[in-house]
Amino acid sequence: MIDTFLISIRESPVFLAAQLVGIVGMVVSFISFQNNTKKHILLFQSLASAIWGIHYLMLGAFTGAGINSIEVIRNLIFAREDKLKRPNMWVVLFIITFALIGFLTWVGILSLATTGVVILVTISYRFGNPRFIRICATMSSAIWLIYNGSQLSLAGVITEAFCFVSLLIAFWRFDIRKQKPKEKHLSE
Repeated sequence: MIDTFLISIRESPVFLAAQLVGIVGMVVSFISFQNNTKKHILLFQSLASAIWGIHYLMLGAFTGAGINSIEVIRNLIFAREDKLKRPNMWVVLFIITFALIGFLTWVGILSLATTGVVILVTISYRFGNPRFIRICATMSSAIWLIYNGSQLSLAGVITEAFCFVSLLIAFWRFDIRKQKPKEKHLSE
């Protein structure tokens, strides 16, 4: 895989440019979580998704490009969630749209997997508590890590590796370490 990556960089200026665009997407993704409000996080995530969409388009990874394009709109709408009328309708609309993108860009099981996890993340953003969001984000990160590797997206692989580690730390901090110890029974 490394040989294919290096050959692609040497032979294709578009491939190299795509990697550079991906690095910008990675930086914007990391910056997004340094905001302290849901609205600002989602606005930066919209920008990151737009950049990732361009990155995937340049790589010819149409499922990733389509999903990220819809994520821009989803994040902008969810950033205004307090002003939305019938927010559940938006969730259904995004699920249908993501499923349609997955169908139209189908190239194999990874198209199905990436489509499935983006639907789960969309549901978790609307209905989930932080633990459910972390569970869905972990599944998403694992699938996108594989997808990025298959598309030779170095920035995507690095981003998802960092996200995966960050999620494991969050599970430790919020779900494992803070659990109450089980009470011992008197018979023990």
